[in-house]
Amino acid sequence: MITKQAHGLNYIGPRKALLVSTIHHVMSQHPNYPKQVQNWRTNKLQPELHRRQAALFCFGRKCLEITDKWALAAWPDQNSPIDYVLRQIKSDGKERYEFVQLKEVVPEEVNSEQSLQDLLDELPKKYSSTDELTIAIHIHRELSTKVSDLRKPNLPNGRLWLFGFGGEPPHNAFLFGDWFKSPSLVNFTYPTMFAGESLTQWNGSLDED
Repeated sequence: MITKQAHGLNYIGPRKALLVSTIHHVMSQHPNYPKQVQNWRTNKLQPELHRRQAALFCFGRKCLEITDKWALAAWPDQNSPIDYVLRQIKSDGKERYEFVQLKEVVPEEVNSEQSLQDLLDELPKKYSSTDELTIAIHIHRELSTKVSDLRKPNLPNGRLWLFGFGGEPPHNAFLFGDWFKSPSLVNFTYPTMFAGESLTQWNGSLDED
C-alpha cells in the first residue's frame, strides 16, 4: 500500500531541486529580511528547507550510485514519520523506493547546545520501530568528529546516513552511510548551472537526464 502511494507522487530530480533551491535561497537574502527568513527558519519556509535537505541527500546518493536515476518527492502525510521518498531506477529499469525521515544538527546560531551525539541518542526513543525507514541527518554546521567516537543508535532494520556541506577539496559536500551496513564516504560538489542552461529548458522533466 505504501509503495503504491509512493508510486503516484510527483518527483523531481535532485540536481534540478537543488538549482531551484539555490535561486530561492538567493531571493531570500534581502538585507531587510529577518534572519529567520534568510535562514528559512519559519513555518512557511520550512518546506523549502526540507526540500533542499532531501535534495542534497538524494544528490549525494546519486553520486554514490551514479549509473542509477534518482528523484525525490515530499510525503503528503505530515503526521507520518516519513518526510520524503527517494525513487531509484536501476539500469535494468527496476524501481526502488526509500522512505526518509530528515534530521538536522542545526547551525550553532540556532542552537549551540545541540550535538550530533545528543541527536543520535534521541533516535531510538522516537523511532522504536524503524522497519525500512531511512534516517538522514543533515550536519548543518562546522563539525569535526570521528565516527568511531560516536555511539551508534539501536534502530532495528533502519538505515542511517550523515550528509552536509564540507568534504575534501575541491568538493564541497559529503555523504556517509549506510552506517548500519558497510558505510561509504563520498565527497561531491553541489551542482551549479552549466553555461547557457536555465531551469525552464527542462520543460517539466525530472532532471537533466
